[in-house]
Amino acid sequence: MKLNTDGYGSGFEWVTGQAGCGGLIRNDRAEWVKGCCCWLPYCFVVDAKVWAIYKGLTVVLED
Repeated sequence: MKLNTDGYGSGFEWVTGQAGCGGLIRNDRAEWVKGCCCWLPYCFVVDAKVWAIYKGLTVVLED
């Protein structure tokens, strides 16, 4: 299994309502297994990236 994540915002400044994060899990044949995404109301871009890792690991540990 491989987990890919990403967080998005409009820059390295404080983001108001324009941030999000997500991730996907692939198997050993690079086929999609599961994914997640979420909207983040107020955060820095770095925060969005950390949230993406957290959400992705949460999905992995659910199984």
